[in-house]
Amino acid sequence: MHQDRPVILLPGVPQEMEALAARFVVPYLRERTGRTVETFTLRTTGVFESQLHERIGNLPVKWPSAALAYLPSYSGVDLRVTVAGSDAEQVRAVAERARRELLERVGAVVYVESHDTMEMVVGRLLHERQLRLAIAESCTGGLLAKKITDVPGSSQWFERGFVTYSNAAKVQMLGVSATDIEAHGAVSGQVCEAMARGARQVSGADIGVGLTGIAGPDGGTAQKPVGTVFIAVSLADGDTVRPYRFLGGRSNIRERSAQTALDLLRRRVLALPLDARLPS
Repeated sequence: MHQDRPVILLPGVPQEMEALAARFVVPYLRERTGRTVETFTLRTTGVFESQLHERIGNLPVKWPSAALAYLPSYSGVDLRVTVAGSDAEQVRAVAERARRELLERVGAVVYVESHDTMEMVVGRLLHERQLRLAIAESCTGGLLAKKITDVPGSSQWFERGFVTYSNAAKVQMLGVSATDIEAHGAVSGQVCEAMARGARQVSGADIGVGLTGIAGPDGGTAQKPVGTVFIAVSLADGDTVRPYRFLGGRSNIRERSAQTALDLLRRRVLALPLDARLPS
């Protein structure tokens, strides 16, 4: 206490801070002030904060006693809504209205309503569908496998990962055609698709994911600048490959590549539109 006012100190790590705030701080403030506080978070990926802001517009102005925070990171932008007031029923009604109207505007790029990561969401999806995953990484160097295996219980859906950094590794471990590499380059849709398909077929998994790209700072060309990345998803009923151009430094490009690969996998399994786009 300072001058009869509470002072609350929380850790700076977002997940720890948010969990402690929800479990201890909010109930404490409710009891102390008699006010009701409702909060929720929608996690988005694949779009910039400016695009979300343009799409949402002045919508929050219509929510009494509510505040909308944009929380950007390498993996996406979180939308956190907080509603406070003395009338508990009205606070809940405003929070529900805000949730509904946000989903109407930007639901196409929302992947979860919680603080769960994309890898946790994908893990639950694969577990529910009883699907096993194998991945083949080049530019991400094992980052995607690391993210997947950070999730407890991932052995139930993750079969194996291949880090095929060299052209020889792509040929020897995944069966990628040396002719395709020579003709199209290691960073190409043809090679990426073959990587994903090879990971699935060699491992016997249900799904294969492939990533190849130029993370920089060197290696880019006029035709394929730094940040050029191809991501592919292979299932028994067909293969999907998408080109991307990510901006930023090496670690940023790698992080965004891994996040986008997980989202493309999620969209492919759920039969959603394959590109994360806001409606016009």
